[in-house]
Amino acid sequence: MPPFGWIMTPMVSLNNVGYSPLEVTNLGFGAWAIGGTAYGVTDDAVSKAALLDAFERGIRFFDTADVYGNGHSEELIASALGRFRDAITIASKVGFNFYEGTGRPTFDPEYIRSCCDKSLARLKTNRIDIYQLHNPPPEVIRDPRTLEALLDLQHQGKIGMAAVSVSKAEDAFAVLKTPGYGAIQIIYNLIDQRPQALGILDEAKTKGIGIIARVPLAYGFLTGKYQPGHHFGKLDHRARRTAGEIGRYLARAATFDALIQEGVANSMTELALRFCISHPGVTTVIPGLKSPEQVQTAVQAISRGPLPGEALVQIHAAGLAWAHEDTHLAMQ
Repeated sequence: MPPFGWIMTPMVSLNNVGYSPLEVTNLGFGAWAIGGTAYGVTDDAVSKAALLDAFERGIRFFDTADVYGNGHSEELIASALGRFRDAITIASKVGFNFYEGTGRPTFDPEYIRSCCDKSLARLKTNRIDIYQLHNPPPEVIRDPRTLEALLDLQHQGKIGMAAVSVSKAEDAFAVLKTPGYGAIQIIYNLIDQRPQALGILDEAKTKGIGIIARVPLAYGFLTGKYQPGHHFGKLDHRARRTAGEIGRYLARAATFDALIQEGVANSMTELALRFCISHPGVTTVIPGLKSPEQVQTAVQAISRGPLPGEALVQIHAAGLAWAHEDTHLAMQ
């Protein structure tokens, strides 16, 4: 790990979030996995080392949620990076009521305000730079009371930007049609290219709304680590996915093996991350990172920049066909 005080190199770059002055690195740190067991058992010491290594390698954007480990992910970010608070951008989310043990989606204004204060306390900060509704339905996104609660928090200085993390294309379009939100977090990867195929990325760029691309490695199925029949631990959320769904992910990933063999990228992980930053509408990509080794792999991948145009033509052709097949599926 480089010594503290290391200056960020061109391996990662800064982008404005839409038309706002807020800046994030084009590679961010997705902090769902470090919250607990959603992606397998974690070790807090390793998680903190990953967060510190990410900072030292130039990553300045850290995305979490109150429900990740029931607040534990936020606490880890505070513990590892609290001394660098003014040098980083933090995003968190609200909407799953784990406080009552149900996980029931809840978006009423008072709940949003209360959860913001709780997240601020866990993050040991006085502001959350990007505060996102966590997979709300379109009627919540369009409800003026929801946006009023977020804008009130913004007026108080508790949050810097109101945003939405979405699970369906219709949710993204609701955000695009509701003035006041500054960013959309959406699944976008080699095997789920619907945000591009449906015009969401282009419209967001035109309207000055930032795009945070999540799940760029398709839950790990774009890493080459898993084969059909792999057994996930019962607490790992991927254990709930059907064999057919996993098989579809892996078959689609294999479509791009030729690009690796041709030297377009050194690995499927690299191809996947570079693909995401190749669209000008994508502000940042946030792979889930659990260890310093994963951080190093992600930074090295991003350092090679966008993919060449001829490779993107091949990738988009496959993605367009799949987008039509997947119109009925949620982005989650």
